[in-house]
Amino acid sequence: MNALERILGQTSEASERLGTEYMPREVMQQPAAWRKTAETICRQKAEIAQMLDAGQQLLLSGAGTSDYVGRSVETLLRQRLGKDVKSRPSTDLVTDPEGLFPKKPFVLISFARSGNSPEGNAAFALANQLRPEFAHHIVVTCNPDGELAALAKESKTPALLVLMPPETNDKALAMTSSYSSMVIAAQGFAYLADTETYRRQVEQLAAAAEQLLHTVPDALAELGGEGFSRAVFLGSNALFGAAWEGHLKVQEMTAGKVICKAESMLGLRHGPMAVIHQDTVVVTFLSADPFVARYELDLLREIKAKGIGYKTVAICQKATPEIAQFADLLLETKTDLPDAILPPLFIVPAQLLALFRSLALGLKPDAPSAGGVINRVVQGVKIYPYAK
Repeated sequence: MNALERILGQTSEASERLGTEYMPREVMQQPAAWRKTAETICRQKAEIAQMLDAGQQLLLSGAGTSDYVGRSVETLLRQRLGKDVKSRPSTDLVTDPEGLFPKKPFVLISFARSGNSPEGNAAFALANQLRPEFAHHIVVTCNPDGELAALAKESKTPALLVLMPPETNDKALAMTSSYSSMVIAAQGFAYLADTETYRRQVEQLAAAAEQLLHTVPDALAELGGEGFSRAVFLGSNALFGAAWEGHLKVQEMTAGKVICKAESMLGLRHGPMAVIHQDTVVVTFLSADPFVARYELDLLREIKAKGIGYKTVAICQKATPEIAQFADLLLETKTDLPDAILPPLFIVPAQLLALFRSLALGLKPDAPSAGGVINRVVQGVKIYPYAK
């Protein structure tokens, strides 16, 4: 029995006391949720394709983790659909709607766990207010009863609601299965004309995640119990989106006791490397593309040569002797998929690290922010009428 299975095997009383009723189970359920999500997308493929065809630009939006969903699929959608695809957080759309909403037919693809984020809902309304002749919507949400789902149903501009499996409406503070399942859903948008490939890729991701959830928890529990107080997450291209999500998971789950940063592999040298101290875990999401891998291995070599960081974690599809010599902890998924498909899989070790570090710090993973500094649904945001 591994460290995750031991948590899942606790009595309900112990789980409630330790704050592990939801988050560990929501991490564990991901492979099954991905398979269900893929079937949802395949059932709605005709409606989704019709809506995507209506837009000259696709605008991917959400706040926090939901924003990172868009960042994790932007490259794939651009490559596969041949459209102008931009990822813009709803927090930016609300403060600069005139500058960011296109003046041509566009599809605002809104990602949301609860659908009750003030900024996400305001972005939906502002698109209709400022661009009624151009706006189309796809709402991807885990909550059928959220405000965003209601906006999609009532919209006067074309709108399509895509509901995730109900279990992905994570109850814990941190988004886990909601993030990865919405990424799986959005990946499906790129394969509406080839659902066989889509289903095959999702099955590979799910099977690999099941294996990871069995093999890596003990090593990550050991690392989580060590005294690091900083973490840096690195990735290139689509995996940079996963790096953003990884940095947020560890920072959220430790209530900021571990300060985190996300950066691209090549961007790290341009100043951000200064945050890597002797108490910093460096987590790298490594590309399988030989061209990209050259740059990434150079960076790992430099980090090793400078002797910076506490430990380096390398997450990759297939280990090589060169990767092994630079990594203190090497996690291999044993898959053979394009980089753009990997974010849901590569985020699993980051979620586990966040869980175990949270427990080691004496926090409750379901609700680590005891003082209510952060909440499951953001609070304290006042939306003002837009008129210029």
